[in-house]
Amino acid sequence: MLPENLNRLLIVVVIVSMVLTPALASLGDYLGDKVEAWEDSRAPGGGEMLPVPETDLTEPVVILGFNQAGQVRHASLSYLPRLTGSYRW
Repeated sequence: MLPENLNRLLIVVVIVSMVLTPALASLGDYLGDKVEAWEDSRAPGGGEMLPVPETDLTEPVVILGFNQAGQVRHASLSYLPRLTGSYRW
């Protein structure tokens, strides 16, 4: 068993973190929106996206491992044919 003082401290820490988490998440969303608006106002062209260059991708790609990093690579590679209009499975 844990000593009584440590037990009380851990309970207080858990309660405080559970109370603060939703407020801090909302604050993060609010600040993120403000930062994005500020960045868009400073970006040349009003924050428009750059055009995707035309490519001629014909070689197959093998992704080894499908953890989070592999899923991100898969998503970016599968998005590219939709932009260029060339599907090859």
